[in-house]
Amino acid sequence: MTPEENNQNTYRAESFEDLRRQLRLDDDGNDGVSLFDELMNGGKKKDPETDAAIDNIYKLLEDDEDESEVPVVVNTSTRKIVDEDFSKSNLNSHVSKDEKRVKKEEILEKKLSEKEEEYSKKRSAKNLKKETRKEEKAAAKQRKKNIKLEKKKGVKKSSTETKLNALAGDENAPVINRSSGVDAEDLKINHASIKEIESVLESADSQDVNNISMVDFDRTADMKDRKGLNKFLYNTFPNKRDSGKEKFRKTVSVLSVLTILGCAGFFGSLYIQRQQNISQSTKLQKYIIEPENEVQKQDEWEKVKKEYPDVEFPGGMNIKYARLYALNPEFVAWLSIPNTQINVQVVKAENNEKYLKQDFYGQYSRYGCPFMDFRDNIRNLSMNTIIYGHHMKDGLMFAELSKYMKPDGFENAPVISLSTLYGDYNFKIYAVFITNSKAADDNGYLFNFIFNHLTSDEAFESYIQAVDERKLYTTGVDIEPGDKLLTLSTCTYEFEDARLVVLARMVRPGENPTSHGKVTVNENPRYPAKWYETKKKDNPFEDADKWYPS
Repeated sequence: MTPEENNQNTYRAESFEDLRRQLRLDDDGNDGVSLFDELMNGGKKKDPETDAAIDNIYKLLEDDEDESEVPVVVNTSTRKIVDEDFSKSNLNSHVSKDEKRVKKEEILEKKLSEKEEEYSKKRSAKNLKKETRKEEKAAAKQRKKNIKLEKKKGVKKSSTETKLNALAGDENAPVINRSSGVDAEDLKINHASIKEIESVLESADSQDVNNISMVDFDRTADMKDRKGLNKFLYNTFPNKRDSGKEKFRKTVSVLSVLTILGCAGFFGSLYIQRQQNISQSTKLQKYIIEPENEVQKQDEWEKVKKEYPDVEFPGGMNIKYARLYALNPEFVAWLSIPNTQINVQVVKAENNEKYLKQDFYGQYSRYGCPFMDFRDNIRNLSMNTIIYGHHMKDGLMFAELSKYMKPDGFENAPVISLSTLYGDYNFKIYAVFITNSKAADDNGYLFNFIFNHLTSDEAFESYIQAVDERKLYTTGVDIEPGDKLLTLSTCTYEFEDARLVVLARMVRPGENPTSHGKVTVNENPRYPAKWYETKKKDNPFEDADKWYPS
């Protein structure tokens, strides 16, 4: 160790033992004279700063946390450290020099011991404070991490004030999640410590601090205050106090129930509409009047006109349908096919859209109501009378027309009856074919079977020829120019927007309605291009002639 001279001696001590050694012996200089000798041989003046001088030595040690290479400064005041205490002793002046030295050594050792003990206490307190500060930082860091995790889970947050109340031991405050590293009992604080707590929380993000999660509240106690509908809604639907998992569980449960209810409502509605459709036709049939003679016919007219005084009935109409006409003036006919379930009312509106989703009474129904083409003439039937109806998968409306796709269907029900406001007619089925309703499904071509009149017999014959090319089988029923046609059109599912068409011609006077020739299957009927694409077959009619009404 080398002392540095600048009106003071400077020593470096690594420990108290090293300090003691230096105070007794300076190995590296000072002409072999120990610091103790310097202290002994110093001036006789009392120096009131001697204690402050040695305190300075230990203060330098205390200020260094590593306790290594601590500079110990000994100035001239320090030389009086022993003399002052020695002069206070009652040793006689005749005491030998050696005894004085021993006594001064004892005084010095006592001073060093006192300072060492004082330093140890201070160091312990400082270490404790340092550890406490380190723990507080770790707790704040963990708390900040937990807050971020809880925000991701959607856990309810609370204000900083609520958190401080909880830390302060407020019995009415919610308990903070212990995972955050903060516990009121462990910190043992009260409201007077709030400022200290706030300083600890300053290192956390301000938004996180203001959103401390309150996940450990007593749900049972909370539920006691909820009754009736409020309790049901609280238990059923997600709310702010629910955890992320609880919100997810409730959401899935609610959606599941809504899905079930929605499906139940949907299928329930379908069932109700089906029953209504079945019962509607049955009830409407009860309004049909069947007088046996002219006298009864006149009597029925008088009753109907008295019953419906505001209805203006068209002249020449059949009394049979007077009440149906009074219920709906757009009623025009009754269609029935023996040996099938098709036995329905027919209406005719100003367009072909009105009755697609509307029943006879004008109420919404996915079954709609069979309707005649708005261009047709009902008083004197057009050359071609067209009637449309839905193909319902539950077998109602025109669904049974699909039976005509096989020859057996025709043989079981070869005749169609149409009774209008002005007359009763029977039609013999001539052909059944599948066509398209969109030109895009047949390379831009639409086979237009929807016409009311043709201009000539040649046009009629060319149309029949086009039908013969498309019909699924030959019914053995002949057809010729001048025959009036009945066309029934419905959906079919060979491809999207496909149409199934049943073409019949009116029974001639004196002809047997059910008679027909040999039924022969068409081995290669013509279909729209879309049909071949769907079936993945070659289209042999791709370059065939295209028929158009004229």
